[in-house]
Amino acid sequence: MALGEKDRLIPPTSPDSFKASSESALPGSNDKKKRYFISDTNLDTWLTVSISLIYLCASVALPLYNKELLSFFPYPLTAVIIQVGGTTVVLAIFSIVRTSLHKQDLVPKSRLFNHLFFWKCMIMIPAAICYAAVMVLTNVGLLYVSVNVHVLLHATYIIWVVVFAMIMQRELPSPLVSVSMFLLLSGTILISYQLHSTPTGQWWKILINLASPMFEGLLIVILKRIIGVLRTKEPSIRPLEITLIKMGEAFLILIVPAICIEGTRPWSQFNSGQGLAGVLVTAGIFVTSLYQTLTVLFIDVARTTTVGVITQIQIIPQTFLSIVLFKNFDFSPMHIAGTVVTITGVLVFVFDRYWEINRKNKPRDSKMNIIN
Repeated sequence: MALGEKDRLIPPTSPDSFKASSESALPGSNDKKKRYFISDTNLDTWLTVSISLIYLCASVALPLYNKELLSFFPYPLTAVIIQVGGTTVVLAIFSIVRTSLHKQDLVPKSRLFNHLFFWKCMIMIPAAICYAAVMVLTNVGLLYVSVNVHVLLHATYIIWVVVFAMIMQRELPSPLVSVSMFLLLSGTILISYQLHSTPTGQWWKILINLASPMFEGLLIVILKRIIGVLRTKEPSIRPLEITLIKMGEAFLILIVPAICIEGTRPWSQFNSGQGLAGVLVTAGIFVTSLYQTLTVLFIDVARTTTVGVITQIQIIPQTFLSIVLFKNFDFSPMHIAGTVVTITGVLVFVFDRYWEINRKNKPRDSKMNIIN
């Protein structure tokens, strides 16, 4: 029997069918025209906020943890290879489990060991070198200065992120970011000069703690570009796999220097019954795994300079926690002035990023929140 125009069957895959079925499923859909939904933009926002909070907690805890570890286990290179090697093993296990769980999926997922494995390893080498340098310089720097000084000097990280982003990504800083860079540089000079005036404040110790954020800023920008290149040939590649390759290569880069410089002395400390050192080193494997995976994920979904927001916010709780936990804050006028200027620079940078993100997202969100 022929169907009239009103009785014509709408194909299930057509947009009209989807709209009709979704509206009819809602109670009172014929009486009310406006319906409120959680848009994809809002879901992305909540996901970003959740990732940011976890990332913030991990990044705040990491230097405090490393400082405590080095007080029991004063072997920075060996501590690095244990953390990096253990993290590589943990991420490899997760990658194998993930691959086995999604083996029967209709949409194929990326695999670590595929025809692009050698190419992925080659392209990741610059990031692995930078990461190895960051880890070594961070641990060595923490060994020679207080965690409070280390955290404040690490604020120069955003200066290098902005500089390298200008050179490699053509991301120009806003006027407020330029002001933030000036304040961070001024605070660093005050803190460094005050530290140098103390008996243990040699310049080489200060330079080590300043070199770490420089390599970290370069790492962020390089990793941002590498992820973009990886997506062109393997769009489904996951942050877990990117982190695994980076950590595995960093381990291979560091293991020979660590053995040559520190020898077997660190391992004999484990055998002598230093149980707390073993617990701290093992715990660091899981903290490092979480932190590094979230770092790659955050770099993947955000602009390069926006990634610096979380890294800068962490300086504020780290400063107060270092005062409370380690009780070694320098209350000299110059150090206090440097701390205030540095934190002010952090707040200026965070405000600029927050204002820019809200300015760009607000018109789009307001249109997507209501579906007529």
